[in-house]
Amino acid sequence: DLRRVAAHYAIARPYEDYGETARLYVFRVDRLAWRREAYGATALSVGRLRVTAELTGETEDAVVAVLHVGGHDFHAAVRTDLDAAAMGWTAEDLFHRFRGQSLTEVVRELDARFDGRAYGIPDLFLEERRRLLGLVTEDVLLRFEETYRRLYEENRRLMRYLCDADVPAPDALALVARYILGRRVEREIAGLARNGDPSSGAARIGEILTEARSLGIALTLEPRRTARHLEAALLAAITHLEATLDPVAVATALTVLDLGKDLGGGALDLWTAQNRVFRLGRMASAGDRAARLAPLAVRLGLRLEAT
Repeated sequence: DLRRVAAHYAIARPYEDYGETARLYVFRVDRLAWRREAYGATALSVGRLRVTAELTGETEDAVVAVLHVGGHDFHAAVRTDLDAAAMGWTAEDLFHRFRGQSLTEVVRELDARFDGRAYGIPDLFLEERRRLLGLVTEDVLLRFEETYRRLYEENRRLMRYLCDADVPAPDALALVARYILGRRVEREIAGLARNGDPSSGAARIGEILTEARSLGIALTLEPRRTARHLEAALLAAITHLEATLDPVAVATALTVLDLGKDLGGGALDLWTAQNRVFRLGRMASAGDRAARLAPLAVRLGLRLEAT
């Protein structure tokens, strides 16, 4: 259905790096004209597309309009029987209503001018739908987090007083603190593998955990995601170790393992790390070089024999 492809393009375009020509699976979409206006969280786009099914060569020109009310709420419509002049009149009228009337009126006009068939996120191709929902959800969470962050900062001192007096924090305040501090820890964990030295990230995580304890809050992290980030950071540290074999690189890897214990993120999959350190130990089995690896080898459950 070439109309559905056009609607998919119109809905996904704000989140995708589509050029003048885009490929969506077995379809090619050429953007012939496009206009977008936004006010706050809402936006209206109207454009003309040429959609081609590359397997059959079937081609259709379509005028598309999509109203994004915010978040996951999209209202898109498609027509294939409007020439350039008619599209211009239609676009001008829609943008005029968008600027001066309610969103309900804009939706009503869209339905009237585009035969009432509306498209939304459920009409996207499955993989793109999942990806777009992930992006929309992250955007919602960022706005949600800003509200929670403000509540947390306004009430942090009160929560500390309550904790000092051995009075449990109200559930609502505990929820806010747990969410904000948990998100901060998750961001630091996610950045560990990107940093050559995770010690600064580990220090910041330690500060966040200390703050949580001072408020009487136990953080609950998602075990699999936490473990995945820590495993990536450990392998990044071992890559650095393979290049330098210096004490600082060993300390870096040990820092990551310490974080795994402190965060309680579940058991790490150490198989790859163990194999790489074991091979490195065999290559560096002489005296001082083997001694440098010993602390990490012990933590990984390895026995390196010096020669």
